[in-house]
Amino acid sequence: MRALIVETGFSRGALAAVRALAAAGWEVGVGAPTGAGLASSSRHRRRRHLVPAAHEDRDAFLAAVRRTVRDHGYDVVFGAGEAEVLALSLLRDQVGAIVPHAGHRRVVRAIDKQELSEAAESVGILTARALDPSTLDPSAPDPSTLAPSTLDPSAPAPSALDPSAPDPSAPDPSAPDPSAFAGERPPLVVKSRLHAHPERPGAPPRIDTLVVPGPEAARRRVDEVRRLGGEPRVEEFHKGRLMAYAAVTAVGGRVVCDCMQVASRIWPPGAGASCRAETVRVDPAISGRAARLLAALGWFGLAQLQFVVPEDGRPRLIDLNGRFYGSMALATAAGANLPAAWAALAVGHDVPPTRARPGVRYQWLEGDLRRAAVERRHGLLLDLAGTLRFAAGAVHSTLSLRDPAPALARIRAMAAARGR
Repeated sequence: MRALIVETGFSRGALAAVRALAAAGWEVGVGAPTGAGLASSSRHRRRRHLVPAAHEDRDAFLAAVRRTVRDHGYDVVFGAGEAEVLALSLLRDQVGAIVPHAGHRRVVRAIDKQELSEAAESVGILTARALDPSTLDPSAPDPSTLAPSTLDPSAPAPSALDPSAPDPSAPDPSAPDPSAFAGERPPLVVKSRLHAHPERPGAPPRIDTLVVPGPEAARRRVDEVRRLGGEPRVEEFHKGRLMAYAAVTAVGGRVVCDCMQVASRIWPPGAGASCRAETVRVDPAISGRAARLLAALGWFGLAQLQFVVPEDGRPRLIDLNGRFYGSMALATAAGANLPAAWAALAVGHDVPPTRARPGVRYQWLEGDLRRAAVERRHGLLLDLAGTLRFAAGAVHSTLSLRDPAPALARIRAMAAARGR
């Protein structure tokens, strides 16, 4: 069987998917605007194709995908980013291969931040409270509703972990508080309801979620999101540990493969992605509600639900990624090959239930080194040394001795960027 992954060039999730699908016996092609990206550089990639970016020219993107499918006989086409997912989902009848998602309206509902929040609350999942951007008063923030907070690797873990166990990743008390950037104003989260709008020519590839220091900065970011073509959503910013539950669901909402992980370091500090994480035992309370949510959404395939777990121990859902995600290599290393399960379901194969084993460690080395340079826990040199020690024995999103070309491609790209 053959799978095509289309991306913009430097998606760590796409690279993890190439490696995982190839390990399961798939022939994998990568379509991107450049042949020098992470996934395109992998030795596990069978073919690479020139495919324009979906966010720059959706029609040219679709024409290139359709031509590639026709010429090379791909059975399934995956989008690596939200722009690719939305473009493929909307125009799936013109692709010529399976686009492994539920109906387009269901896809949009699941990744729309506001609709996701409403669906989550209907099945008993807590979310961050939304604030009306038009009512934000930069001169008088209400501390009772705008509690200062941030994602904190030292916060209590969810109930899947032993709360009495010492946390070896607890930060040095002398390390800077990641929320200190907010000064005296409580931080807020500003999102676009949809990260991407490929239907608008020239739209950015992604409208990022940002944490901003207080209502005045939130209002400026709201205006920026609107100028970029997005619809803004402002939320409270909760302090806690970043946790994720990833699952592949069949038609009808049955979970066939899943994984739970908890982050001990994130980059950027405050509202970033996992740069260190570990698989934990799946908490049945979380997985049960997540399964109900995915069934209510009519979801098919891979979904990664991201939570922040504050001091009260009650997880708040903050996002759903309906695509390959950056730390996905962790699930594969822990025995849950999410891309392979998704692809098998897409072509009608039976998939036996699989669950990731706990205790497997993950690192995004580039992000962790950048974090160490900023946070400097116990001092810069000790933090950098600890980061390198953690690398041994961890699975990595990019770095691999058996597949070194993607890491070299990333190094070349960073060198070229600095030389401009």
